[in-house]
Amino acid sequence: MQTIAARLKLVIEAEVASRGRYSFLGGRTAVSAGTWRTWWTRGGVPNGALVEAAASLWPQYAYWLATGCTDARCGHIRPLPAGEVGGAVRTEYSQAYLNGLQSAPRSAADSDNAQGAAALGALREIAARRIDEIAKNFERAQGA
Repeated sequence: MQTIAARLKLVIEAEVASRGRYSFLGGRTAVSAGTWRTWWTRGGVPNGALVEAAASLWPQYAYWLATGCTDARCGHIRPLPAGEVGGAVRTEYSQAYLNGLQSAPRSAADSDNAQGAAALGALREIAARRIDEIAKNFERAQGA
């Protein structure tokens, strides 16, 4: 099994161009570009802030990043190496749901305004479609 450091590097390599990598990561997370660069070049075990930042940026990889296991039928995937094509499992609504969770209101006060209520409504609609998608993925697996 790969280490968490190796898995984190695979996620970053799959999602971020090598040129400007640290600036990209520093600009989209609460972790500075210098911290990303230091970890990348010196190696070692990534700290919790790095793992949490990557999991927030790419929630579809969060489960695999933390455990080394996938659950593709539910949208928890690993990055595919160049040239590798994914299987017959559909994850569009699972991906939309996992990404939507990142922008969903975090408290009752946030959901009381019009924007928060709209975000929760959209997330509920995606969640319902996600449930159907997951059920179909499991049905396909049973038939295979």
